Amino acid sequence: MRTHRRNAKARIARRIGTRWAVALAILSVAGAPSRGDEPTIAVGGPGSRPWGTENIITALRTLGVEFTDYEEKFPEPGSADIIIIGIHGDFGFPPPDYRSWLDEGGDLIVTGGSDTDHFRAWASDYFNITDTERGWHSGGFGCCHWRKLVDHPANHELPDEMYLGQPLHMLAFLETPDTVLLGRNDKPNVIAAFRSYDRGGSFNYMAIRLGEKQGYQESFITPWVAAALKAAQEVGSVDCDAIRSIKAKCRRQRLTARIRTSLAMGTEVVLLNNGEDGRTAVINRRGKGKVRWTDQAGMHMVSVQACEDIKKTADCGG
Repeated sequence: MRTHRRNAKARIARRIGTRWAVALAILSVAGAPSRGDEPTIAVGGPGSRPWGTENIITALRTLGVEFTDYEEKFPEPGSADIIIIGIHGDFGFPPPDYRSWLDEGGDLIVTGGSDTDHFRAWASDYFNITDTERGWHSGGFGCCHWRKLVDHPANHELPDEMYLGQPLHMLAFLETPDTVLLGRNDKPNVIAAFRSYDRGGSFNYMAIRLGEKQGYQESFITPWVAAALKAAQEVGSVDCDAIRSIKAKCRRQRLTARIRTSLAMGTEVVLLNNGEDGRTAVINRRGKGKVRWTDQAGMHMVSVQACEDIKKTADCGG
C-alpha cells in the first residue's frame, strides 16, 4: 500500500488547464463540513491492472490528487472518504460489503465488472439490474459506446457521445431509488449510474472496462475521474436548510423549476423530474438556480435529489 502526494494546484495549472482545475478547486471546498477540505482517497482492485485501476491512477496523477494505492486489494470500508475500485472478472471476489459505510456518508466509485452470477448478486445489493443483459460486450454498438443521458456533476466533464475503441461492458442498470441513470451505449444499455444516500454518501458506477485502448485517457478517463471526484463531494452534501423555496411551472410543455437558497455561488444542486432525469441547477450570486425540461405532459413532481422533502408539483396537461 503506497500513498502518493502531489502539489495539486501547480500540477493542474501546468497539465490540464482551466476546466479541470476549476473542477478540482470545487472538489477541495465543496465537501461535507465533517470531512474537512481535503478528502482522503483509496484506490485498489484485484486483477484490475492494467485494465481498470491503472488508468484511474494515471488520471489521479494527472489531476494532482493525493491518494493511497491498495494495489491488488479492495480497500476496506472506512479506509478513506472516497474509495475507487476496479473490477475485472472474478479476481478477489467478493468485494467488501460497502452498504453500511455508504449509509454513513462514504463515497464509492467503481469501474469494470464481470458476467458471473456472484458479481451480479453483489451489484444487485446496490442497483436494480433485474433481467438485464449480461456478458462481455465489445461490438455491435453502432456509433457510440457512450451517450450522455442527463447532465449531472458525475458526467459533466464527459462528451455527449463518444466511440471508445473496444471497451467491455458487463452490466446494465434499470431505474433504482435515489439513482440517476447517467449514460448508455448503442445496444442500448444503461452503463453508468449514480446513487445517492441520505447522509451524503454516493455510489458512482461506470460499468465499462476502460483499458483496451489507451488513446482515450485524456479525452474520457481523466475527465470521468475528475467529474466523479467532484460529484462525490457535491451530490448528497447539500445543506437542505439552505434551500428556502422551490417552484415548478409548466408552459407550452416546458417544465421549469426554480430554487431560492442561501448556498454559495457555484454550488450545484441536482433536481429530479418524477424521481429521475436529473438536471443540475448552478447557484448564482443571488442564491438562485433554475433547470428546464422540454416536451413534458401530465403531472410532474420536481424534487431536490439530496433533500427528498423539498419538492413541488406542476401540471403540464395532456
